[in-house]
Amino acid sequence: MDAFKTQKQIIEHKIPKMLALFETIFLYASLLRGKKLNNFSLSKVTRFFETGVKSYFGEQLVEFGFPVDAIRRIEDCNVRLVSMNADSSKKYIQEHLIDIEKVLDPYEKDLLSKALNSIF
Repeated sequence: MDAFKTQKQIIEHKIPKMLALFETIFLYASLLRGKKLNNFSLSKVTRFFETGVKSYFGEQLVEFGFPVDAIRRIEDCNVRLVSMNADSSKKYIQEHLIDIEKVLDPYEKDLLSKALNSIF
């Protein structure tokens, strides 16, 4: 149990800290070289290690307090969500809400309804 606890701490806390540090150093080094990296960000990778979710929609659900295992089920059944931004994911969710709710239990469905009102 101690080994798994240590592994979890490394994955959820130390790796994201190292990624954030690397991103800061990389951006500063590029600034010193006169290069602008406006599109460079490791925040999605960092968020994945912290929460285990891959999509913008999943990130919003995590912030709302939605169960992570339910978010993973949604993402696994709706792979296209992973590559969508806020507007695209909103449209996708509205069009596929019935399919999304099929992988959720009644409690999660009720929570999703509340989350959608808050997120969108």
